[in-house]
Amino acid sequence: MGRSIKELSLADSYASTIYDGLLLWFEPYMFMSNYKEKKEEGLAKGREFRDLIAKCIGQKKFVAGDGVTYADFIAYNCLKRLQLYEPAICSENTVTSDYMNRMFAL
Repeated sequence: MGRSIKELSLADSYASTIYDGLLLWFEPYMFMSNYKEKKEEGLAKGREFRDLIAKCIGQKKFVAGDGVTYADFIAYNCLKRLQLYEPAICSENTVTSDYMNRMFAL
C-alpha cells in the first residue's frame, strides 16, 4: 500500500506502468517457440524494459519513495524474470543493480 496519498498514487501509477511493460516484453520473448531466433531482439527489448523500471525508481530508494510498497514487489519480480532471460541484464544498469540489492536485503 502507501503510507500517504502521494506514495499510494506513485505506487499505483508505477505498478501499472511496470506491469504493462512486462506484458509487452514477456510473452513475445520469453515463451515463444522461436525465442532462440529472437534472442538478440528480446535482449534489446529487455534492456528497454529494465530501463523503464530504472526510470520509475529514479533517485529514490524504492519505486514510490523511501519505503517499500506493493509496486516494489512487482518491479522486483519483473527484474527477476529479466534475469532468467539474461542473468547479467540487471547488473548492467546501476539503478536496477542497487535496487535489486536493496530488495534482496529485506
